[in-house]
Amino acid sequence: LVIEDLRNYPNPFSSETTFLFTHNRSGEDLQVFASVIDMMGQPAANMEYTITDSQYVVTLPPWNGTNTAGTKLGNGLYLLRVTVRSLLDGSKNEHISKLIISN
Repeated sequence: LVIEDLRNYPNPFSSETTFLFTHNRSGEDLQVFASVIDMMGQPAANMEYTITDSQYVVTLPPWNGTNTAGTKLGNGLYLLRVTVRSLLDGSKNEHISKLIISN
C-alpha cells in the first residue's frame, strides 16, 4: 500500500479544510486514521473513516479545525498524519504533511 500526495486544501485555512491523498489500491475498502498533531508532538484531533470501493484520489470529509473536545485550535503550524489500512489484506502505510491554521 503506497500513499502519495497527502495534502489539505485550502492551506492555510481558517474555517475548514479538506484532506486528500492518492494511493495505489483503487477499488479496495480502506480504513483511514487522520491525526492533527501540534508542534509539541501532542495529538490535537483524531478522526477515523472507512472508505468503501476507494478511488485513486481519496477525499475525506471537511475538517473544521477543532480538537477532539470541539474547541477551535489556535493559529499555527500543525502536522497531519494519515494512516491507511487495506481492509482486504491488512497492509498499511502512513504519510505526514504540514497544515497551517490562520484564524
